[in-house]
Amino acid sequence: MNKKLKFTLLGAIVLGAFLAKDNVKSLAATNAYENGIFYDENKKPANWWYDDGKAWYFFKNGKKLTGEGIDSNGKHQFKNGKYLQGYLNNLFYADGNLANWWYDDGNAWYYFKDGKKLTGYAVDGNGKRYFVNGKY
Repeated sequence: MNKKLKFTLLGAIVLGAFLAKDNVKSLAATNAYENGIFYDENKKPANWWYDDGKAWYFFKNGKKLTGEGIDSNGKHQFKNGKYLQGYLNNLFYADGNLANWWYDDGNAWYYFKDGKKLTGYAVDGNGKRYFVNGKY
């Protein structure tokens, strides 16, 4: 490849990166909070996943959603705009869904079925086992 072509390609790459950076900044600047409501790039209350400058959150009517919501991964429970992790109404949630496997609930590891510590038979990585309150 000759020097002139290399120089032209390098210039195009640098210019492209510069323009892309400016476009990202201008898009981010269009999303903002006003009176506690987060607005999207169309100046409408946000109703999806958005980065508010601190982290990604799921919004409904401009507020970080707490409760049930649907995104591209299906139906989930949310708490303050994030997938629910932990207990709600005595049921354990992981990634916004009722827990159905081994999870650490903050105290210990338990085997959950439909959000409850399992008592009964189930199959895990060690085969079929009988669980009592989420333990072998």
